[in-house]
Amino acid sequence: MATSTNGKHAHGDNRKIYIMTTKIDYSKIDPNKLASYKTHQALGIRFSGKNYKAIEQGEKVDWTAANVSKALIYSIHDKVTNPLTHGEAQKMFLMDQLPPKYVKNYDASKRAKKAPKAKKTTKKDIAEDEKAPFDPIAAFASMSPKDAKAMLKMLTAAAKKA
Repeated sequence: MATSTNGKHAHGDNRKIYIMTTKIDYSKIDPNKLASYKTHQALGIRFSGKNYKAIEQGEKVDWTAANVSKALIYSIHDKVTNPLTHGEAQKMFLMDQLPPKYVKNYDASKRAKKAPKAKKTTKKDIAEDEKAPFDPIAAFASMSPKDAKAMLKMLTAAAKKA
C-alpha cells in the first residue's frame, strides 16, 4: 500500500510512494533456493535510486525505477535457463548499485513515452469555431493524407450525383 511519511496515502506526481520500513534477513534462506517474485520485487525496490543506485531503509521508492530495475534483473535471470538464486540475491542486496551486466543492454531512449492527452472541447471552443468562417482549403490541408484522400473521394462522388 502506498503511504507517505505521515501515514496517509500519497499519490504525488502520478507515482505511488512507499517507505521501506522493513528489512528481511535474506541470509537465513537457503542460497541454492530459487528467488521468488517477492525477492525480485525487493531487489527492484533496492535499486530504485537514480542510476540504479541502492536506496536505504526509510527512503522513498520511485516505482517506475523499481519496475525497470526488476525488469533488468528478469532480463538476465529468466525462470528456465538461468534462474536467480537467493545466494545471488543476497550478494546483490549488499551492493550499492545494480551491477553493470544488468544495465549494459538497456536503452532508456526506447522506453515508451505516454501520448499527450487530447484537449477537451469546451463550449468556448465551439462558440469560437461557429464565429470563424469555414475555410475548406485550410481544413483539407490539415487532414492526414489518408483522410484527405477519403474526403476527396467522397466529394467527387457527391459532385457526380448532383
